[in-house]
Amino acid sequence: MKIKFIINPVAGKGKALGIKDNILNKLINSSVSFSLTETAAPGDGIRLAKKAVIEKYDIIVAVGGDGTVNEVINGMVGSNAALGIIPAGTGNDFAKSLNIPADIDKALDVLLHGKEEKIDIGKACGKYFMNVASIGFDAKVIEQVNTIKKYISGTWSYIIAVFKTLLNYKPIKVRVSMDGMIIDKEVFLIAIANGKYYGGGMMIAPHAHVNDGYLDICIISKISKLKVATLFPTIFKGKHIHQPEVECFKAKKVEVFAKGASINCDGELIGKSPTTFQIENIKLNVMVG
Repeated sequence: MKIKFIINPVAGKGKALGIKDNILNKLINSSVSFSLTETAAPGDGIRLAKKAVIEKYDIIVAVGGDGTVNEVINGMVGSNAALGIIPAGTGNDFAKSLNIPADIDKALDVLLHGKEEKIDIGKACGKYFMNVASIGFDAKVIEQVNTIKKYISGTWSYIIAVFKTLLNYKPIKVRVSMDGMIIDKEVFLIAIANGKYYGGGMMIAPHAHVNDGYLDICIISKISKLKVATLFPTIFKGKHIHQPEVECFKAKKVEVFAKGASINCDGELIGKSPTTFQIENIKLNVMVG
């Protein structure tokens, strides 16, 4: 078995870089053939994953957060290699959706002794995504997170960003087409999910499954700031879906028309609306416990 580790050295305020010792200690005396490479700039994860596919690695491991995982996936979709994840970033939400342990040694055990599972992959703006894409409030929050996470990592970076964004945020007018059904309204946010979690542990799509062939869509209508304050804490346990302002759907293809609205995809801003989100026909192999 050949394993390629692609490490984002700045993920989780340097946590990913510190994991190198865990990997070496775990594998140095094993029969596994492995190599470690660090990313140095945005896009390196894609390039290194493509190279690992050509070099016929069996497992290509993203060591970092959801952004790192997203890049690695974009470099290996369509190959026979399996994705591995060592959670070491700010959010690690996709790893949570796959029940990959946060403990590094246990996550390494999943790579060595786990099983391959085929999962769905979404696409938007010409890029693949594995977890959650969104439009509206969330995209504005990501702009804040990108600044805050330089100083504070984990869930707190998202919580602080949420409240900073809330001060000046205005709902957006959208038209949403989901497998032919059309909705016109003002919304607080729209999340298009493959995984259950995003934003550092918020269960935005409690009914989502990474292998059911569908995207889960969560639409939160225009709400007051006071309502946001009461709704926000319920998202961590997926209880928000019971509120009258929240609608949930499943679809294979979602078109969102919201002039000039930014699009967040797996924690990164990737473009502007109008945009089409869809489940791809191809599957990705992932190592799970």
